[in-house]
Amino acid sequence: MPQLSPLKWFYLYIITLMWMIITFIKLNFLFSIYPPMIKKNITKFNFNLKF
Repeated sequence: MPQLSPLKWFYLYIITLMWMIITFIKLNFLFSIYPPMIKKNITKFNFNLKF
């Protein structure tokens, strides 16, 4: 049974990675639908975070 453990963690890691990618794509899709005003505010917020 201990031999299966690393493989299980590996699958868990891949599933988590896929879930993160899907969530990221969904967020990008949602932001593209939002009105320009909200988009502008998000860009401004990102700009403030960078500097």
